Amino acid sequence: MNDKKITWVLLAISGLFLTLIIYLTSVVLLYGDEYSSSELNARALIREERIMRGTIYDSGGEVLAYSEMDGDVQKRYYPHGKLYSHLIGYSSKNYGKSFIEKEYNSFLVGSDELNKIFNIDNAIAGQMNDGYDLHLTVNHATQEKASKLMEGYRGALVAINPQTGEIIAMVSKPDFDPHEDYLNANWDTLGEDESAPFLNRATMGLYPPGSTFKTVTTAVMHMNGMQDYSFDDETGRIDIGGHTISNTRDAIHGETDITKAFTRSSNVYFAKAGSEIPAASFADMASKLMFNSSFGGDFPHMQSRFYAEGMTDAEQAITAIGQGKTLTSPLHLAMITGAIANGGTMMKPYIVSSVMTNGGTVIKTNSPEVLSNAIPPETAQFVKDLMVDTVEYGTGTNAKISGITVGGKTGTAENELTVDDPEKTHALFIAFAPAENPQIAVAVVLEYAGSTGGTIAAPIARDVIKTYLGK
Repeated sequence: MNDKKITWVLLAISGLFLTLIIYLTSVVLLYGDEYSSSELNARALIREERIMRGTIYDSGGEVLAYSEMDGDVQKRYYPHGKLYSHLIGYSSKNYGKSFIEKEYNSFLVGSDELNKIFNIDNAIAGQMNDGYDLHLTVNHATQEKASKLMEGYRGALVAINPQTGEIIAMVSKPDFDPHEDYLNANWDTLGEDESAPFLNRATMGLYPPGSTFKTVTTAVMHMNGMQDYSFDDETGRIDIGGHTISNTRDAIHGETDITKAFTRSSNVYFAKAGSEIPAASFADMASKLMFNSSFGGDFPHMQSRFYAEGMTDAEQAITAIGQGKTLTSPLHLAMITGAIANGGTMMKPYIVSSVMTNGGTVIKTNSPEVLSNAIPPETAQFVKDLMVDTVEYGTGTNAKISGITVGGKTGTAENELTVDDPEKTHALFIAFAPAENPQIAVAVVLEYAGSTGGTIAAPIARDVIKTYLGK
């Protein structure tokens, strides 16, 4: 009897040891890289101190971040101050890392096997090893212009190359100084600031798209053979399912076809037409445009939200004009704009074009990648032409550029504050240019701006486009 008990005890102990071995092995295999590079791993922090963190450059070779020794301490410098605080982020001994500094940390400190081999002689000699350098897709002049134009606003601007997915500029306001000394002196104040300066609104902020979403509604209408749909707007407002929807300033447009509705941004027309679109068509388009999905890529972002299941006629009408439960990030708005400009093909966004040693050896490259063939080419062209008309003679004339054909769409969105103050609307504008061969797509979102997208957001997009195209 005693032998049996001993046997069971031994089996139990052996089972526990086996369970422990399996657990530890799985942790190493599944989470080893994550734990070894964690900001909470003291060994990783000590190892980083022996490596000169790599330099970050823009697409033309402008230095955006670099490291130098200050006595015995390595310090990270950002020569353009706040300009890239939400794109590059910060690298701090006390507060960790953010955005590109975090996502590409393993490359910036060269913590891969290849770099260990390259730097073994330095390690033996006790010298400082070198991390890898990052070359970004960002255009410094455009980033600088965008930041100046956004000064004084809360919101975000994103500019991408619609043919490749390369991020040209990314600005979030308010911003902050990413230098270690500034963070040490102001961390608590920044964290408690109700304007949320640490929030990257460009990728992590979600907003109702307002009338910019009429580009999507128009695409769905075209795909359902509704491009000839017309409606007599006699009052400037309409009741659908017990919900009243009105045009901006209750404007009355009379007999309205899709061109007139789009260029004048008629809520009544799109609400009426939107309520008659098959709900499944809306859901399918939203899926192809990557709503409720991750884009992948080399930076963190929030998923845009679209809910189609079980919508009432009123909810579908509201959704068709970019209100209701639909939420998008400025990045996603730029991607949708880029897809329309690019013949219906949405490209995967990325910021880092290559990773290189300081001797010029290429370690990693990112190349253009199709994310979704979201819109049929003929439908994309239909929407694209309407966006050009909108800038030529519609609500987007403030985006006109002499000698360049620009396509755009205005947006004004209600939000949680407009219930008490109707003037606290968001102002939005999306645009691309040149229409014949689009090189840049831009999305501008200005929070609680109390004006229309055509009035204050369109000029910002226009000047960003002019800067990038050298006009």
